[in-house]
Amino acid sequence: MPLVNLEREYFRCCFAGWMTKSSTQLMTFSLAALFVYYRPIRMIDEEHMAGIRRDEEYKIRDAKEAITALAEAWENNDSDQLVLKILKNEEIWGTNLAKVDGLHEAVSNHLKSILQKGIQESLQQLLEISASKGGVTH
Repeated sequence: MPLVNLEREYFRCCFAGWMTKSSTQLMTFSLAALFVYYRPIRMIDEEHMAGIRRDEEYKIRDAKEAITALAEAWENNDSDQLVLKILKNEEIWGTNLAKVDGLHEAVSNHLKSILQKGIQESLQQLLEISASKGGVTH
C-alpha cells in the first residue's frame, strides 16, 4: 500500500497525544527506518526507485508524489534538512508533520543513529533504553 495512503491517518492519531513516551520513541524510530528504506540509489521511473540493502537491490514502489519527494529529499546530505523536508510535505501526509512538537528532532536523531550504526544496533539501543525506563521490552 502506498506510503501516502498507509501512513497519513496513522501518524495523525499517533501524535495526537494518546501514545506513551516509549511507544512514541518506537514510532519515531519506525518513521526514520521508513525514510532509510526509501533511500534511493537510482530512479527506475516516476513511481519506482531502487534501494539497496546488504548489497542487494530492491524495488521501492509508491505513489508518484511520495517517490518524487523522497528522492529529492535524499539528495540533501544533511539528515536534519532531509527529515524536515519530508515531514513538511503535505502532499504525502495531508498535513505538515513538522509542526508536531518534537517530531522533527526525534526522527532526525533516529535517522542519524541508523545511518551511523545500522538498524539493528540502533533498535537494540532504543529497546534497552526503553526497557530501563519501564517502557517497551524486547
